[in-house]
Amino acid sequence: MRPIRSPIPTDPSLYFFYFDESGSRDPSCGTAENPRDHLYVLLAVGMYERQWRPFELEIARVKLELAHFLGRDGRGPFNLADCEVKSNWIRNAKERAKNSPFLDALHEDDRERLVAAYFHQIEARKVRRTEFS
Repeated sequence: MRPIRSPIPTDPSLYFFYFDESGSRDPSCGTAENPRDHLYVLLAVGMYERQWRPFELEIARVKLELAHFLGRDGRGPFNLADCEVKSNWIRNAKERAKNSPFLDALHEDDRERLVAAYFHQIEARKVRRTEFS
């Protein structure tokens, strides 16, 4: 007698996905007085659950180190919850000043270092990236 194959996968792996979207889904370019970003990008990064912890810990380490230096220089204090990173806040100084005191207080080199930490962790985890625009 042959064993019956279960229709339920037996692989205990769990995946985590980070989704980010940026831009406007409105295809109009707006007006000269009020231009609109006519680009829209959706990005997803997926990884096995066992990869998530090292990915997150390294990025959190960089954020906390930068927050510590800002606090020491009198431009803090910031805790990890204050250190959220959104692509729009990285790219747009006006949005950064309005929404993220942490990112706004960082020097451009430190913001670049923080962004590089994300890309380094994606490469270190051998995560495949697919971009749709």
